[in-house]
Amino acid sequence: MTKIESQKIQYHKAVLSLEKAYEKYKNTKEDIDTYRDSVVQRFEFCFDLAWKALKTILLEKGVICNTPRDCFENAYSAKLIDNEEIWIKTMKTRNTLSHLYDEDSAKESVLQIPEFIENFKKLKDIIE
Repeated sequence: MTKIESQKIQYHKAVLSLEKAYEKYKNTKEDIDTYRDSVVQRFEFCFDLAWKALKTILLEKGVICNTPRDCFENAYSAKLIDNEEIWIKTMKTRNTLSHLYDEDSAKESVLQIPEFIENFKKLKDIIE
């Protein structure tokens, strides 16, 4: 199995896991903080797998990128993604959650998750 094939499988599973966690969070009344934290963790995992898969695909095309922003800019130029801005927004949300985690940021960010899930699913379809 190649590196990109492995990344595709991991990414597919991660997106499904994020969707499942978000649905559970949205439909629960108990332990909402626990479910929200699970959604945040799964979101971060999806984001990391997304940009690293793009990095691998771009490298196969001879394009070197070393940061998420650089990979999204190059993926947009290569027409692998159709909306660079949503990926930059996703990156900023991920950075906020990872580096400045607080409950208010988490609550606000989780409201954006459905938009991010749709974007993750679009990428899943593109890389498969």
